[in-house]
Amino acid sequence: MPQELKRIVEYLNEEMEHTEVLAVEIKRFKESEDKQSVLVPRVIGLTEKAKDKKRTSATTQTFTSKPEFLNSCDPVSQKFFRRVFDKAVEKGFKINWGTVGFSLRVKISEDEYGSFVHGYPPDKFNFYLDRWIHENEDINQNELRREILDFGLLEESGKYTLKTRVTEENIEALNDLYDYILEKVEEIKP
Repeated sequence: MPQELKRIVEYLNEEMEHTEVLAVEIKRFKESEDKQSVLVPRVIGLTEKAKDKKRTSATTQTFTSKPEFLNSCDPVSQKFFRRVFDKAVEKGFKINWGTVGFSLRVKISEDEYGSFVHGYPPDKFNFYLDRWIHENEDINQNELRREILDFGLLEESGKYTLKTRVTEENIEALNDLYDYILEKVEEIKP
């Protein structure tokens, strides 16, 4: 690998805080024409400066909070998400705060929680068919997905996520859907 390329990879890895830029150089050693060869890989870009910078970045990551999240939402979404939080607390679900949004989690074993709702400002609401739902033999995941979609509010967004945006027009129906989701989670939680 040319020295210039090695320096570029190291520079990018040191400068990019949330992304690792690495290269792999593979050297081939051969004893003679009749013998087997050995391939020896070497990772380029793992400098101490890059490791320290990424380690510092990971430990200084900040998480949002309920007030910060609500302040990032429009007034209609604030009203909806306040109700989401109140009902979640009332039912004993855990609210996990991320760097931007939140997830609602249900206790699925002594030391493990599973997600079922995600929210992101200013108005995103997702129902998440987490691993704990797929692994529960008592749940027909396809039937649950169809029942949720039959409300006509959420749309599919990948294999596990159903999503929508909170609007003035759908907030009342979305409140009904959220109540239904909580009822279903209560029924199927381990």
